[in-house]
Amino acid sequence: MTGQRVRAVPSARRGGVVLAALFAVTVGLIPATNSKAVAATGYTVSNGPWNVRSCASTVCEVVATMPTGPIPDLACQAMGEFVTLSQSARSGIWDKIRTPSGDVGFVTDLAVNETPLGVYDSRLPHCTGTAGGSVYYQPRYSTTDPVAPSDVTIPLTAWSNGSCAPASDYNIPEVTTARVVTTISGWSLGRLGPTYLLYWNFTRAKQVNSIVLFDPGSYDDYFGSGSCDKSYDQSALYKNWLSLSTNNRLLILAGKVTKDAQTAVGPYAHRGIQEALFPKIRGTAQANQVLVCNYDDLDHYAVPTKFGSVVRNGPQSTCPVAPGVRLYAAWHP
Repeated sequence: MTGQRVRAVPSARRGGVVLAALFAVTVGLIPATNSKAVAATGYTVSNGPWNVRSCASTVCEVVATMPTGPIPDLACQAMGEFVTLSQSARSGIWDKIRTPSGDVGFVTDLAVNETPLGVYDSRLPHCTGTAGGSVYYQPRYSTTDPVAPSDVTIPLTAWSNGSCAPASDYNIPEVTTARVVTTISGWSLGRLGPTYLLYWNFTRAKQVNSIVLFDPGSYDDYFGSGSCDKSYDQSALYKNWLSLSTNNRLLILAGKVTKDAQTAVGPYAHRGIQEALFPKIRGTAQANQVLVCNYDDLDHYAVPTKFGSVVRNGPQSTCPVAPGVRLYAAWHP
């Protein structure tokens, strides 16, 4: 299907998220010098202005707006968050454009008139970039929660539907304005973000070569009442992902919570991750692709605060260090 889109008003909703997020909101602008695109012309936007974002998702920063009219350059297309404007207008494709003001970013393909709806335009290339882009799954909305310095931070309502499944059709963006997303990470309950991606969208997970879990949780977190972890064979999911490439790495930074406390039953010794993540990895070739770093006396909140920068470092084969933080052990399953 090509031609003019049937568009809804900004108050239309997708999975509980107001689609006004796609339309113009004043934030900040990328300098025009960031523009690298020399690309296709002849594409137009209607019903503008539309938000132009730093990646292919409504959770990403608004960097500019695209008014109604011709797009100076449409550089490439990438898969990202699925957006619905009406029953007949739905797409997960985003277009990297240069606006009339010279700013570069992504706009949902639903804004563009001349591209085929819901599929890639054969006239346009697929977006690429430097490896090393990163995503951080936030476990809840709280101003006190630490946030790793990733390219994209995904809030809880954007990656979880609250019923042990991902938010409707949500996918991590393939690229930011300059980097391909190859690292995903999560702190605490955010451990489920990578699990959902591995289970529900393994095709997208194939572009990831590094997963970082910041103090993911205790045995009770993984297996206690109400836990969503029990709904997934996480050990098999991680083993399958690690098997894709010998370069893939799972890094677990274990603080006080993941260590597990001694109870009347005895010392757990990382029982949560041992029983949830490692049964099908232990004793296999993939075990050496998993690294657990024991920071046994490090507070739960301090783990991503001290080591958040690892999300920008790609696959890791050694434990990170930080001033004043003791590394008790580094081990493979």
